[in-house]
Amino acid sequence: MNVKPGRGPPGPLMECRGRGGRGRGDPALRGPRSNDNDEYFEQDEDERESAGRRKSLIALAVLAVLVVAGLVLFDRLRSVSALQDCLMTRATNCAEISPPTP
Repeated sequence: MNVKPGRGPPGPLMECRGRGGRGRGDPALRGPRSNDNDEYFEQDEDERESAGRRKSLIALAVLAVLVVAGLVLFDRLRSVSALQDCLMTRATNCAEISPPTP
């Protein structure tokens, strides 16, 4: 048997009963039954409608962010492509020239 120094042999296995020693089988310790509070957990028509509206607005916002990000990416790629085209012609003045500000 491999026993590490400073430790004895393993002890007997113990039954794990969870927190506070509460057993699963005791119905008095489990709390209220699920069908006692069902009326509080059910959504009425207004709550379902507002949740659907909220989900639609979130989806629209995500879509708008993706469209804006796509437009920015498109513009970046177009300007990089124009610069590459200029450099491939072996031109020396490919940098964008901006007019001086007064």
